[in-house]
Amino acid sequence: MKPKTKMAAKTIGAAVAAATVGYVAGVLSAPASGAATRRQIGDKVSAKTENFTRNAKQGMKDAKAKVAGAFVADKDKVAAFGRS
Repeated sequence: MKPKTKMAAKTIGAAVAAATVGYVAGVLSAPASGAATRRQIGDKVSAKTENFTRNAKQGMKDAKAKVAGAFVADKDKVAAFGRS
């Protein structure tokens, strides 16, 4: 074998060995099965989505109330502006 080919074979062998060790370590240290992990992620995403939606709706209600309050408080100014 040529020196470059020999070095390439060693490099590929080392990469395969490292990937195998990483895979085995991941499988052995996984806290839950894939299905359980996906379920946990789904539950967290659902909770975050519900929280975001609730906060967005409340923010829209608050903004609508502020705009309505400002309009009522300054309706004469708004009417005068429209006549200008």
